[in-house]
Amino acid sequence: MPSPQPRILIVDDEAAVRDSLRRWFELEGYAIEVAESGAAALRRLQQESFDVALVDLKMPGMDGVTLQHRMQEVTPDTAVIIVTAFGTIQSAVEVLKHGAFDYLTKPVDPDELSRMVRRALELRELRVQNARLRQAVDHRGGLVIVGETAAMRALNAQVEEAAHADVPVLICGESGTGKHLVATALHAASARRYFSFVPVHCGAGGELGDDELLGHEGGAQPQPQLRRMGKLQLAEGGTLFLDEVGQLGRRTQSALLEILRSGTFTPLGGTRPRPADFRLIAASSVPLDALVEQARFSADLYYRLAVLTLTCPPLRERRSDIPLLARHLLQRRAAQASAPFTDFSPGALERLVAHDWPGNVRELANAIERALVVGRPPLVGAEDLPLGPTPAPSHASAPHATAADDLSLAAVEQRHITQVLERCQGDRSRAATLLGITTEALEQKLARLAPPAARG
Repeated sequence: MPSPQPRILIVDDEAAVRDSLRRWFELEGYAIEVAESGAAALRRLQQESFDVALVDLKMPGMDGVTLQHRMQEVTPDTAVIIVTAFGTIQSAVEVLKHGAFDYLTKPVDPDELSRMVRRALELRELRVQNARLRQAVDHRGGLVIVGETAAMRALNAQVEEAAHADVPVLICGESGTGKHLVATALHAASARRYFSFVPVHCGAGGELGDDELLGHEGGAQPQPQLRRMGKLQLAEGGTLFLDEVGQLGRRTQSALLEILRSGTFTPLGGTRPRPADFRLIAASSVPLDALVEQARFSADLYYRLAVLTLTCPPLRERRSDIPLLARHLLQRRAAQASAPFTDFSPGALERLVAHDWPGNVRELANAIERALVVGRPPLVGAEDLPLGPTPAPSHASAPHATAADDLSLAAVEQRHITQVLERCQGDRSRAATLLGITTEALEQKLARLAPPAARG
């Protein structure tokens, strides 16, 4: 089921401000509603829910302070961002103390406001994910890592043992093998499970901003701000998961090493160190010892991360698990999409087991998701899984792709978009809905993926 667009409510008594912000955020792909007063905003909130509300502090009748208090009662999960003039910052500070997410001073910088909205949505999603994780732990006593091969039984046993040792863990394995799931399972089985699990993808370039990692206290910015929580503060008492830790830049490696050495960190603008009370789990699809030999990763940090090391095996090395895993994914995705698929045909299972899965579990999940779009229930057929010829397994080198079976992300994305458009008979609006993106985003992807001759 495609994720719904994030919904924003803009509350301001000035029509020009409402219209300007509406146009800005609609271009960014958000669903926007507006209200000209606090009373109108409350009426909206009683009818529908919003992820974020942008609230002007000074409005006739019900001002932003009163509205924020009422919103805490009506819709506590909506993140409130206060927009204020310089002369009323003290009022904004009071609102923040009572639960608003942040504030911005006029004149509004749209780019800064967009960044603030993204941070609010990330924090809201983190809270939702952690609530689901706690519910899963409460109901099932842990999370399931699917697999019955010897390698997966060993991995499950290692996860159970590592969960009770409150030390750093390094998870190794190719991209798409389920390292994030293993980290989540470690957290869910640990004594820290009722605190937050905070995932951070280190990304290309790998330098986390100091304020993103450490947070900041008042006085850390040119204009006065309240404390903003960084990843370490969000993970307090819980688990910080650094995915693709090998991509961290040298400056961030040094900062993280010092935090692990001292057991403390100081937010930007702060004067006192805070205890670094979190469990660190890191993951890498590239062997970190090789990066250490190439002087691209700190040896000291590597040894601190690899107190315990777990390895997720690639899917091609546990082929007998593929039917079990595929059925698990089919059941979950079909339920999410309300699609009446119950199983795979014998030919489809044979094709799944024969494929080499260079993208591992992630590629398998994507193939099943696509099959739910193009297939005909109740069974997924072999024709719904155009996986192409499977190269012979090779342990000497990574599987290669021919020109006709291009496995690059761009080629896979282009094929998937083309197939969905065909299924929707060229209806781009419906295709965008199935893909879980806006029509504008689909248009941009089509323009980017088009061959040069078609573009020009």
